[in-house]
Amino acid sequence: MKGLALLAAAIALGAAAPVVHLPWSAENLPAVGASANPRDSGLSFQALAMVGREDLIVAAGAGLAPRCALSEGDPVAAIVARARDARVVIINEAHDAPRDRTFIAELAVALYPLGYRTLAVETLSGRAGVYQAVGPVQSDGAYASEPAFGALLRRAKDEGYRFLPYEDLIPRTGDQFRDMTAREEAQARTLAAWLEANPDQKLLVHVGYSHNRELTERVGTVGRIQWMAERLADKTSLNPLTIDQTTFAAERAGVCATTEAGAVLPLERDIYVGKPPLTFQRNRPVWRLAAGQRFTDVPRVLRRADARVIVEARSADQSIDAVPADRILVDPGEAIPLLLAPGRYEARAWIDGAWSDDVAVTVRDADMTQPVVARQKAQQKNSRR
Repeated sequence: MKGLALLAAAIALGAAAPVVHLPWSAENLPAVGASANPRDSGLSFQALAMVGREDLIVAAGAGLAPRCALSEGDPVAAIVARARDARVVIINEAHDAPRDRTFIAELAVALYPLGYRTLAVETLSGRAGVYQAVGPVQSDGAYASEPAFGALLRRAKDEGYRFLPYEDLIPRTGDQFRDMTAREEAQARTLAAWLEANPDQKLLVHVGYSHNRELTERVGTVGRIQWMAERLADKTSLNPLTIDQTTFAAERAGVCATTEAGAVLPLERDIYVGKPPLTFQRNRPVWRLAAGQRFTDVPRVLRRADARVIVEARSADQSIDAVPADRILVDPGEAIPLLLAPGRYEARAWIDGAWSDDVAVTVRDADMTQPVVARQKAQQKNSRR
């Protein structure tokens, strides 16, 4: 429900032509120079993730998950080994952790050879048929406009996946127990209908947080909630392989074997993936550098010394409503770069309630980042070999 609220706030903000849907809620972003409020860690953290400021999320105390002891080996390979005998794999994400989306993309690619050809995505709207042709745009869903989410959808589409929207868009009643129950039931019903209509196909399902719990549990003062994954199992007599990314941290990315103290893992999911705490350079997450992206200074014309700006860059061959490759919130006094893979981009900035004109940005290949003299010497040395 938080995602729907974020989407509603985004649509309310995106009023100017031609396309300026802001995929964050301005009132949920901290004031200039302030950190996120850990007491309002839902929408505020999600909004910060939308604008590339995971550093502020961590600074506010998020990401302090308990550690687990890891099994040996690669986590994707371990999941693939279990997924061979499954028909449904359900993996979750934290909506304020873009790194989770990159892991889902890697898993989707690894599962494709096993017959997983459809990706059900919690956030997608009902335009998946059109989406197959044109790719992700910012209005596709509450989280789809975040750059790592856009990259997940593009990579899955390029791999050959088709997409299944299954989010419940039933109007809320204000009764939290009734609304949560209705949402879990509607999601499970949609997925069960697809599985019945496609009896020979496998399904990879993306969810947020608790929807892949396989155990009915009491949620605060709301009541006992039966989550979507358990409902889906009841409706289909299938045993989905459930994977959690949101519970544990670890010294590296891997499959949890036990808790850090050696205790048995919770029974709500089949596999728990632990990941190392985020680290940052120039306020940007290091995992993105490891993925091949590189620091790219914001063009001077898009910087402001006295005003907050939100800068985004998308590939030069994409339309203005495409999900950007990167987006970053920069407050006065900050010099925070974009993170982009080599290529040609168009960058723009949201300043004082309006988008600037586009500015061309080129990120060169690694060998082109050397000084000219150094490149010439390297080329001469290679030619003598």
